[in-house]
Amino acid sequence: SPSVGGARSACEAKLVDDALDRESWEFVCDNSRLRAVEQGITYRFSKELYDKDIISSVAAWGSMVSGVDQCDGWLKVGERYLPMSYQGMQILIPAEDMCRSPDVVADQMLGRVGDIRDAFLRVSEVQHCHEQ
Repeated sequence: SPSVGGARSACEAKLVDDALDRESWEFVCDNSRLRAVEQGITYRFSKELYDKDIISSVAAWGSMVSGVDQCDGWLKVGERYLPMSYQGMQILIPAEDMCRSPDVVADQMLGRVGDIRDAFLRVSEVQHCHEQ
């Protein structure tokens, strides 16, 4: 699988080609920098922060989401959107980065606000990545 630079290059190449069927990528919802008290990232109906889907569940911190990078700071997940960053801090991390950097993952887990069960789930996800 391509690296983040590869993912960004692929995304940019697809923009240049004006492709409508962009490739889907997996991302981890990361709260280690933002340290928000909310349970996760609220989905949006459009690429506007204020256009929140407050009825549906959030993308929980530590969970994995799969979507299409819109190359403009937004991830399209089905018919809705998630911001890639918030208040200048990245909150969606490419899952492949988590697989390659176990030390970074450990640091993020220690700084993450949330339930201890989520930390155990993240450890098992990292172990699964290294088994592949």
